[in-house]
Amino acid sequence: MATWQLDNAHSEIEFKVRHMMISTVKGQFSAFEINVTEDEKDFEKSSVEVKIDVSSISTNNDQRDQHLKSSDFFDVATYPYITFKSTSISKDDEDSYKITGDLTIRDVTKSVTFDIEYGGTAKDPWVMIRWAIQYKVKLIGQISALLGMRLWKPEE
Repeated sequence: MATWQLDNAHSEIEFKVRHMMISTVKGQFSAFEINVTEDEKDFEKSSVEVKIDVSSISTNNDQRDQHLKSSDFFDVATYPYITFKSTSISKDDEDSYKITGDLTIRDVTKSVTFDIEYGGTAKDPWVMIRWAIQYKVKLIGQISALLGMRLWKPEE
């Protein structure tokens, strides 16, 4: 098993939400952790855990961000994190997988499935192996999120 560390400088969690059915609000979370434990012989036996610090939300509007952090929405004081823990990974084709897991927002946990696009691996100038994936999921209601991340591990 290999453990991959998140490369924060090249990773992001963004979202789009329909607002009053007439506009789309875009935003991001700037603080998050992603842990991937990879079974190098069979990726489908790997696991992924995500922890998003909800207080790091930004829609480029301070008033809206404070409202999103309030008990009307995320209730950051009571539920400071959004979490995801994979329950299964299945291969679609050469570079595509589906990852299913439990997504918890506030006190609600739902099973969701992400389509993953594998971006490949490469060795960087510092002799680190980099691995890129991108996935998109449509969440509860009108929320859709895009997560692009790059992970790294020291060469063994």
